This record gives sequence, structure tokens and C-alpha cells, in this order.
Amino acid sequence: MGNLLDNVKDYISENVKAENLTFGENLFINFYPDEPDLIVSVIDLGGYPPDLYAPTREKVVEIKFRTSTYEEGSVLGNEIMELFHSKENYHLGEIRVLHSYARTDVNYLYKDKNENEELVLELVFLIKK
Repeated sequence: MGNLLDNVKDYISENVKAENLTFGENLFINFYPDEPDLIVSVIDLGGYPPDLYAPTREKVVEIKFRTSTYEEGSVLGNEIMELFHSKENYHLGEIRVLHSYARTDVNYLYKDKNENEELVLELVFLIKK
């Protein structure tokens, strides 16, 4: 079926225009290093229990990111959110997504020790098993 996190990461890398995101440099999966100043991480939050009767899974993915300014972070977060929010019947790699949506808006977390802004967004994917 493929890996949802890898497919979300690839889709972000290919479609985000606000920043140049490269896996292993400033785009990561389940890893959030202290550097660089610009970073996006795709994090597995698990999800909801499988439906007993429907062949679906509801998975939650956190997108945590750091930018030099709040405005930059807001633009980046909203661009990522628009890629997935309120979308239906599409494929991410080999994964059939029946519905995806933002469970949260872009949320401010804090300013890090280097004065960079930390923000987060949660996405939900209803996928076919």
C-alpha cells in the first residue's frame, strides 16, 4: 500500500511553492532537528481505531515547522493545509485517500532559542485499506 508519511512528504516537496523543501536537508519524517532554521517535519500521530465494518483507516499526521518569522510560517502552513484540506477521492502514491482535512488550523507554538517561530498543523486522512 505504500507509506502515508513518505507520500505526504513527497507531495509537500513537489507542491509547496513558498519554500524549497528537500528531504534530508529541511524536510523530515518523524524527526525534528534543532537545525536548520527552516524545517518541515511530517510526524505520525497514529489515528483512530479501525472501523469494524468499513475497509478504511483514519490516520492523523502532524506537520511541524520552523521559519524565521511568523508571517513566513503562516504562509507556509496555510499552503500545506490547502494541499490536503477538504480534498476527496485522490491518490497519494499508491494510497487511495477517500477524504482528507485539517483537524487544526495553523497553530503557533513558541519561539525557539534562535528566535525562530515554531508552528504546527494536524491533518487527517481517511484511507482505503
